[in-house]
Amino acid sequence: MKSGQTEHRIPYSISLDGDRARVTAVMDGVREEQVMLDFERKTLVISASDRDRRFRAVVHLPWEARLGAKRFAGGVFQLTLEREDRKTRV
Repeated sequence: MKSGQTEHRIPYSISLDGDRARVTAVMDGVREEQVMLDFERKTLVISASDRDRRFRAVVHLPWEARLGAKRFAGGVFQLTLEREDRKTRV
């Protein structure tokens, strides 16, 4: 974190529907180009920062997943994750 930045938790919700998960995160005052995703297997980190603030959320998933569709509008970020099928992994 840069000196002078204030860190904020990103409020989020997760809903599961079969082999899909939808993560909704609220980031008022953040522009889409500021949003960063770090995703590996069962953990998703959503972060964003500007000159004065840093936002962060760590989302733990019940299963391994891959990124699906994403949408950002009006400070609300929605991300669909699809369950990784272990049978197709080599």
